[in-house]
Amino acid sequence: MYKMPNGVLTVEKSSLGQLEELNSGGEGTVYRINSDSNKVFKEFRDVVRSELDLDSLTKLIELPTRFSQHDQAFILEHSVWPDTIVTENNSFVGFLMPIIPDTYFVTHGVRAYPGYSDCDWNKLIMRRSWVGNSNIVSSVPQLEGIPLLDLLIDLSETYAFLHRNQVVAGDVSGRNMVWRARPTPRAVLLDNDGFRIVGTRGVTQPKQSPDWVDPHLNGGDTTIESDQFKLALAVLRGYFGLGVLQHNSKELNNCNDPIGMEIISMAAKSALAGPRPSADDWVNLLKKHRRHLNNAGRPVITVTPPDPLSQPRVTTFIATRPRIKLQ
Repeated sequence: MYKMPNGVLTVEKSSLGQLEELNSGGEGTVYRINSDSNKVFKEFRDVVRSELDLDSLTKLIELPTRFSQHDQAFILEHSVWPDTIVTENNSFVGFLMPIIPDTYFVTHGVRAYPGYSDCDWNKLIMRRSWVGNSNIVSSVPQLEGIPLLDLLIDLSETYAFLHRNQVVAGDVSGRNMVWRARPTPRAVLLDNDGFRIVGTRGVTQPKQSPDWVDPHLNGGDTTIESDQFKLALAVLRGYFGLGVLQHNSKELNNCNDPIGMEIISMAAKSALAGPRPSADDWVNLLKKHRRHLNNAGRPVITVTPPDPLSQPRVTTFIATRPRIKLQ
């Protein structure tokens, strides 16, 4: 391992030792590093390496070093920020990043073969769909009330932090955010190599996930404004937990919950081409309603999940993607 002149750490792949594949996607494969239980290695596929921008990754790695100690701690608690460049025969092949902590994993699946997987945002969105189903075993917390608002506030504060520092998350989706309920509700953003600093092209080609596509981008690069649209989807879908949503659905049209009504209204504004509610706007709205619930003395509603089954730490989980159309 050595430092580049800009202070960014670089390591040869051969020095990582034995690697254990955790999961694989279109861009590359993520490996557990057996010699370092706190890190994982993302190796890009050969077919995408020619498109990678090492300078953009270097800028991302450098960025937290400019933050205050408090801000460094915040972003490292809410992301898996790249921290080391990996080379092979002097060519850039991937990077190291923190491993997702165990508190963000849950048992979930059919009773005969329940899986152990990350607790992604899709599970928050779909949380009510398996309640009462005796064929499903799940330790996914059934968040409602103040704990749910705390989680949505935490997610919104994370995006507000990125945007204040001119960072675009880009590919926001139900698979790229994980969450926990204990000890405090918290969201963590994944696929951070898809982040880009405003004014740079990004490490990889910009992309959007199905059902999380900003209709006003028209094929252009993702922006802070497209992040605002997707944050609105994440809050709306997470709050109602309806799974498949349409903006004219019965559940939304008949909503008489003051919190839900304001969330629907702000989400609708986020779908417009003009100025959109910012992440800070979401923080302020959600905190206002949290204070109201707290002052009203309503009980904290959450379901304590059972202890996860003793299974391998990471398995594949494919969640049904929620749909929503804001008009």
